[in-house]
Amino acid sequence: MISNGDCTVYRPLKEGGYLRVELRQVNWQQEEGSVVSQGRRPSNYVRDQTRVFVPFERCPQGLRPRTGDLFLRGICPIPGEAARREALLGWQEGRFAASVIRRLDNGAQALRHWEVVG
Repeated sequence: MISNGDCTVYRPLKEGGYLRVELRQVNWQQEEGSVVSQGRRPSNYVRDQTRVFVPFERCPQGLRPRTGDLFLRGICPIPGEAARREALLGWQEGRFAASVIRRLDNGAQALRHWEVVG
């Protein structure tokens, strides 16, 4: 897990291009999949996935993660209006399209966050 890391979010816009948002001090966790075998066939398969934990206080006003948003680890310098999906998916190692969004707002104010999985 990378604690207090930065990431860049690219949200596709209907008119073309992307909305680009930098998020500071998020937690980035990459999980590697494995196959558990029982005899001849694999019984359990865990796929590779990435989770990003974004504290509510780190989101710009009104920004809520959505499925389809592209999350890139680190600060990507590509401007949103000039971004192309192929270039964004070629960015470094850590990148994914959000497929599951969870709002975790139980407990203390400081612990409330978005969990983004892809």
